[in-house]
Amino acid sequence: MDTPNEVIIAQERLRLIEQEIFRCEQEIVNQKMIVDDCDATRANLDNRLYDINSAHAYSQKLAQLLECANRKKEALEREVRLGRQVRQLREESERIMAKIKSVTVATQRQSMSSPPITNLYQDMEQKTVQYDVFISHATEDKESFVNALVEELTKRNVQVWVDALRVKWGDTLRKTIDEGLKKSRFGIVVISKHFIAKGWTQYELDGLFEREMTQGKVILPIWHNITKAEVQDFSPSLAGRKALLTSEMTPSDIAGELVLLLSEEKGKAQ
Repeated sequence: MDTPNEVIIAQERLRLIEQEIFRCEQEIVNQKMIVDDCDATRANLDNRLYDINSAHAYSQKLAQLLECANRKKEALEREVRLGRQVRQLREESERIMAKIKSVTVATQRQSMSSPPITNLYQDMEQKTVQYDVFISHATEDKESFVNALVEELTKRNVQVWVDALRVKWGDTLRKTIDEGLKKSRFGIVVISKHFIAKGWTQYELDGLFEREMTQGKVILPIWHNITKAEVQDFSPSLAGRKALLTSEMTPSDIAGELVLLLSEEKGKAQ
């Protein structure tokens, strides 16, 4: 990659890869929802089998169970294929980013009329940031921790993106989550047993990992009523990061830590 034109082509490919990754990740979420729906339907049918009082009705229920099992199998297979595609796209993206970063200083100087190549996507991201932090969490953890954390952050004038505040009546949830991820400087991830069991939270987490490819540290983990072994089983990369523990710190303590981090980041930017 020796010319500005090659760099522009590479940047366009990165943009297309990003779009395709988000499309695949949204489709993965859809497949997870199909699997969850099939599991719920099957459980409901299993519970009602004993009420059936005719051979015809029994055969109908068995046919429904078979159809449900087939739908789940297809969804799981598609989820695996999409996951493989996402990994391949991310590997390609990493290779392209490495090539762009290796562009010579002379080539960069010739492109002074354009934003610096190595920081193009970072600059674009920073211009869209409107929130200090995105909070990725399971709904079940709102009352036990998340609501209190949001209250403490709000008291400190921290701009928070959280679904209860930002998702309005009639909004598309996936689109709103994507906007929140794009417009937030950091992403707090409240890891709990409930978080691990969710599909939507995994989608949010994947989006935050994607952001870290171009912006450096974005994810701020918080462990809530969960052990290190459980986090390790869920995500070794998350288990290896320094995390704050709700068993050791109050929501006020954690909010204070975030305020300090934001202050440091603003100091670096000035």
